[in-house]
Amino acid sequence: VVTKNMTAATSVLTDLLTMFFEMENSQFQSCACTLAAALSNEASNTEFEVTKDMMKDKSDIKIFRRKFILLMRIIFEKLHIKRFLIDKKSSNIYRDVHCMTKLKEESDGMAIVFCVLCFLFQLCLIIYVILGDDGRVVLYDHGSFRDRDKLTMLPLAILSTILSYMRAETELKEVWSILYFYRSNKILKSLDIITNSVLPVVRSVFGFRLIFASETIIDAVLNVTALEYISEIDDMLPAMLHLPEDAIISNYLIQESIEDYIILSGLKDEHINRIFDMGASSLNNIHFDDIYVTNTPETGNDILTGNVFMPYYVKKGTRSDDAIVGTSEYVTDDCLLQRIEWRYTESLQNTCRPCVAYLKIWKLNGEVLEIKQKGVEPESLPYLPSQSLQGVYIITAFQMSESVVSLRLCGSQSVKDFKLAFEHYSLWPFNSSARRLLSKVKKMETPVVSIYEMARRSTKSTISLRRSSHVTKRQSVRSTLKSLRDSDRYKEETSEGYE
Repeated sequence: VVTKNMTAATSVLTDLLTMFFEMENSQFQSCACTLAAALSNEASNTEFEVTKDMMKDKSDIKIFRRKFILLMRIIFEKLHIKRFLIDKKSSNIYRDVHCMTKLKEESDGMAIVFCVLCFLFQLCLIIYVILGDDGRVVLYDHGSFRDRDKLTMLPLAILSTILSYMRAETELKEVWSILYFYRSNKILKSLDIITNSVLPVVRSVFGFRLIFASETIIDAVLNVTALEYISEIDDMLPAMLHLPEDAIISNYLIQESIEDYIILSGLKDEHINRIFDMGASSLNNIHFDDIYVTNTPETGNDILTGNVFMPYYVKKGTRSDDAIVGTSEYVTDDCLLQRIEWRYTESLQNTCRPCVAYLKIWKLNGEVLEIKQKGVEPESLPYLPSQSLQGVYIITAFQMSESVVSLRLCGSQSVKDFKLAFEHYSLWPFNSSARRLLSKVKKMETPVVSIYEMARRSTKSTISLRRSSHVTKRQSVRSTLKSLRDSDRYKEETSEGYE
């Protein structure tokens, strides 16, 4: 952000983004947790060196931190899209063609033709399903339920419809990610949303009648297969066209990051301050902690040293005084901790590698567990100082011999910040039980409404501010930067709204 050489800056940016793309997952998660803690509370934990080439005066630390937040937001926006399209295998012909169009590939004209043909083919098939054999739009025929031969198709029709609804629900949950990805490409965005959000619902409704009205069991099975095929056409077409999807998406994200950085580098300090003053940056107010309790080095999974960086679940053992600690690929309800209290061993508490002699854990579901050094009771350690954390945390590194030799904790002081941090920084996913527990605890938390939020709710003239601060819609940083750079209406709108 501060370099005077644009070529060097964009080169470093692309190298950094490529490094994140190619990182092994545990290495990325460890780095993301460290950056999340550095960006916490408007990057208050981040310092910059005072030099003539970078920050010339210590008083400029605030604006440098804000520039750093915006730069990291550009990177994590692209990582979010990469996780959605590549890691979750959510790419299709529409999204690939959008990337090719932005990259101005030579073959993008023919790809757009295939894109339109794919949409028309899927739409035509759905229309034929709706019309049925008699060409009438009827959900079901009452006379078919009195036909005993037709009743044999009923179980298959019901099961197929239930599975179709479940799949349609999954597609609908991705609508915000789709809107965020396309930005301004209205044509491909419309085709994608209709194909992957509207048509699955229509197929679920009218597919029941098609399967139930089948003449034979084999016809019913073939109809189920055909209905599933309709939804897969746009997903299969890139492979049929031999498109290198991962490479296209990665190149697109790198190109987009360069364009975003060019816009950011052209902003004046007053424009950047406006972004934060109106709350448009969703990364500036998230509290996140990455605590190295035993002062271990920052690393992901390392086979040579035996270090593991993953969510750890904590359960009660077979005996009342035992605790089972194990790794998990995602965050479960047994990983979520409400309070952690620990005491260091007397002999190593003042060294650079302290060990934990006593660890007490309050889980978010109400369970209380103790992990202690062999042969040591907490009553025998009254002279050792006690340390504690409270909020929503998970254990991300844990090793124990006689005492706990490695302990790393990540989390936030509230459920809201915890969930926002995991979403923005593309950390581990939650399973259904963890989501339910977090939602239950969040309802019991006392909401804190800021002065800005109260002013925003009391006026209708600041719709653009409300839209840019809505986290779930993942408003892109580019639209916010461009709107502030090209317009000075902010002062007039806010002054009128607050009056």
